[in-house]
Amino acid sequence: SIDLSYSTRGIGTFEELLSACASLNAKFMVCEMGLRALGLENEAKRDDLSIETGGVVTFLNDAKQNGEMLFI
Repeated sequence: SIDLSYSTRGIGTFEELLSACASLNAKFMVCEMGLRALGLENEAKRDDLSIETGGVVTFLNDAKQNGEMLFI
């Protein structure tokens, strides 16, 4: 798996990176159109993460307020 590959190279696993984001109060935005296109439900799977649903306009508007964003 990619997590095993990362951990053997001293890189944080996916879970470690998510936990770090949670400790920094990072906000995740899930693409509403992407959810619809894949037929997925909009329900949070984790209680420790701030996950919101929105589109590109919402994302850019939120990022404009403080100028910080990371788009993955």
